[in-house]
Amino acid sequence: MKTALVTGAGSGIGRAVAVALGNSGYALALVGRRRECLEATAEMTGAPETLVLPADLSRAVDAEEAVRGATEGLGSLDVLVNNAGRGSVVPIASMTAAVWDQMLAVNASSAAYCTIAGWPWLVRAGGVVVNIASMAVYDPFEGFMAYGAAKAAMAHLTVSCAKEGAPAGVTAYCLCPGAVETPLLRSAFDESVIPASATLRPEEVAAVALACVRGERRSDNGRAIPVLPGAMGAWWEGWRASNPSGWLRMEAENRA
Repeated sequence: MKTALVTGAGSGIGRAVAVALGNSGYALALVGRRRECLEATAEMTGAPETLVLPADLSRAVDAEEAVRGATEGLGSLDVLVNNAGRGSVVPIASMTAAVWDQMLAVNASSAAYCTIAGWPWLVRAGGVVVNIASMAVYDPFEGFMAYGAAKAAMAHLTVSCAKEGAPAGVTAYCLCPGAVETPLLRSAFDESVIPASATLRPEEVAAVALACVRGERRSDNGRAIPVLPGAMGAWWEGWRASNPSGWLRMEAENRA
């Protein structure tokens, strides 16, 4: 029986990924801050076995305990989905050390803690790491300095996992969704800024994650993968060609 640990599984993308994996026969360990939300997710999945593991993953000790609980309870770890995150719009002029530290801890360090703790199990299984980042990896947008930096760190973590895991058959993917219709999005932006018509459904992101887990996206191993609504695909290609962030421009020049 294949097993998966999904963080941030109490709502939004994490819940949708958990449901997709559970319906595909994976035994699940669901990790997040609120037990009641995780239990609600557990009821939605068709998983053969589900563990509910409340944890504050911004703390290394909690992340290590969650991975320990998952591997002891399920007996293995084939898939790790690092989805736990938090976003808020904080311009540089309003940034504080505390906000920066918290944003990096929740969005980036949590993924690193879980990956480090789960790595021996993933290597043993030739497993899959799926990191849920954001289009802020490519452009942090105004007010997303800390959030974008944290998500970019997840993209680099993905590259490291793909390179170091290659001898054992471990693959790693970083999904970079555009705006997704979740409570996290609406806590930062209302529909006057980002209309619902311009957003993805969590299930659309989960479908890409499941394709990665199934080995259908092996050509994207180690990559940061934009996940956008259909109409945004053409915009993305145009944006890359005309207005890349500095590091993307540098990469293009290095390839020339």
